[in-house]
Amino acid sequence: ENALDQYRRQSGTVIVCAAGNQGDSATHASGTISAQEEVEFFVDTGENVLIMTVWMHAPDQFSLSMVTPRGHVVERIPRDILGPQRIRVPVENTVINVEYSRERSWNGEQAAVIRLERPSEGLWRLYLYGDTLLDGTYDIYMPLRQWLRPNTRFLKADPAGSVTIPGTAASPVTVGGYNHLTSSLYPASGRGPTRLGRIKPDVAAPSVGIYGPVSPDGYQARSGTSSGAAIAAGGCAQILEWAITYGNQPGISPANIKALLYRGAVRRPEISYPNNRWGYGQLNILRSLENG
Repeated sequence: ENALDQYRRQSGTVIVCAAGNQGDSATHASGTISAQEEVEFFVDTGENVLIMTVWMHAPDQFSLSMVTPRGHVVERIPRDILGPQRIRVPVENTVINVEYSRERSWNGEQAAVIRLERPSEGLWRLYLYGDTLLDGTYDIYMPLRQWLRPNTRFLKADPAGSVTIPGTAASPVTVGGYNHLTSSLYPASGRGPTRLGRIKPDVAAPSVGIYGPVSPDGYQARSGTSSGAAIAAGGCAQILEWAITYGNQPGISPANIKALLYRGAVRRPEISYPNNRWGYGQLNILRSLENG
């Protein structure tokens, strides 16, 4: 995010990112802690290692405990213990590693990394305790769906906040996906907001059954927000040609390009924009150039 945001004022440049395909992956959970919060998640058969990261907004601080599928209780681990805590669960052959991090330098937030080695199949319970609470909201993330067994998931997952890095950065054009045949949102399309409350994606582009080159197999139909991002990148190249080559806006900046995309986006009357599914609407480069 920080690296990409260095380009926000560089004229003649635009970065396009996919919003990711985690919107329906059930790998993100969120909520608000009052004093104690229970979060349930299921671990599928054959999951070798499961890593989860817990975040809370500054200045909130938390600690945690866990209960395994067979009822073994991992007592509350104090937040002020330095270094990783390694706990071997009797009988279940599972090792639980928990490490709290100090406030991160880029956002001042506390985090905890939970690593489950050979986790038992079944329903796990994670308990979060508010040590210092002002806002009380938390986010918990599993790895991307493609790195997990099919049924490993949060039971009460939150599709919001599922835009993947680096699409969460401020300056790139982050592209969500929709089905251009039905005008419906692509179910897997990443949805905002970011953890900083930023609206993402910026726009939505066709992302279902997109026919394009796939080396070395010629052409295939693919689905995913990467397909939508490729279409949007081509559209941004056309805007750069219009702006620089044809002299309409020689000093065009990434912010200018995003503004053009926003103006030209197709917005449906029944939907309020901008929002964290569609951004400012459906990509339409012709309308963007006409409104430039």
